[in-house]
Amino acid sequence: MELFLSELSKAFLDDMILLAVDRASWHVTDKLKLPDNIRFHYLLPYTPEMNPIEQIWQTVEAKQKFIAQIMSSKSPVRSCEDVDETALRYAEIKALCAGNPLIAEKMNLDIEVAKLRMLKADHQSQHYRIEDDLLKRYPEQIISVKERIEGI
Repeated sequence: MELFLSELSKAFLDDMILLAVDRASWHVTDKLKLPDNIRFHYLLPYTPEMNPIEQIWQTVEAKQKFIAQIMSSKSPVRSCEDVDETALRYAEIKALCAGNPLIAEKMNLDIEVAKLRMLKADHQSQHYRIEDDLLKRYPEQIISVKERIEGI
């Protein structure tokens, strides 16, 4: 970071430079020595719309959602939860840019785990519904049918 700032300072020796930066640890550390002609203007926290880098990552995430939709061969008309499951988070996209195959493998495993969790939740939901039917609904229906039969 200091090398970049030093080169920037040298390129614009006669100018005062005001850099808009987020509050990343390397921007706020006391160890960072700013050249005399450079000042930082810190962006407000939680304002990604003011940070050009975050805007780029939002675009990448939107494209990833579209790609995931196409690659999954699912119908374009789907619930938001379904799309979000396969979309990558910012950090994962940034990590993928490093080109580490282990990160890609981890992401694929995370997607599989998410699918398995959904299947488990769906199975449990069906199980509880059937259990509820067996313990409450069916006995009530049996009593109702027996009463109708006796009334005939």
